[in-house]
Amino acid sequence: MLLAELARRAQPVGVVSGRGLADIRNRVRVPGLWYVGCHGLILRDPGNKTLVLATLKERENIRGLARDLAQSLRKIPGVYLESKGASFALHYRGASVAAVRAAWKALQGQLAGQREVRLLCGKKVWEILPNTRTDKWTAVSFILRRETRERPGAPPLMIYLGDDSTDELVFRKMKRGISIVVGATKRTAARYSVPSPGGAFRVLQRLKEELE
Repeated sequence: MLLAELARRAQPVGVVSGRGLADIRNRVRVPGLWYVGCHGLILRDPGNKTLVLATLKERENIRGLARDLAQSLRKIPGVYLESKGASFALHYRGASVAAVRAAWKALQGQLAGQREVRLLCGKKVWEILPNTRTDKWTAVSFILRRETRERPGAPPLMIYLGDDSTDELVFRKMKRGISIVVGATKRTAARYSVPSPGGAFRVLQRLKEELE
């Protein structure tokens, strides 16, 4: 696999996602990588050590909200909750319009007066995260500091590819390196773009060839 080849060349390689950490690792299944889940709240380093950037209080609050919301959703068909450890998602893909409205009403009821969490709207999903400054860029910055400390010499060139709106924050905050948005978009902070995942693969393939 291409990511494995890049990692074997002693380059720090990471997968950054809003998915839960276990979900990402099950999908990618490549050892020796950095895995970042929950939009930067939980990391797994190449040595399989888990690092949690969300506080215990934040995680307990998220668990309590998810537990209470699950009770409200019991009679609403077509929706389900996914726990991600430091966040949770309410999926409604395939649910009827009436069920989506009912689920949204239940979610709004749980979040009323809650200043400790924030709502992120995605494709057929609502995600609830701690209302913290920790995000994908926080996790990427952590990885860069760790890798720079453990690999003396010139800092590595950062190349970041992303296709999600939450990746735009990383693009905006990158002061150096190469930022690439994947997919058609009218507005982006990335310096470069490729039209599809196939284009992203070709970028990584070219990078591997340059390192050989």
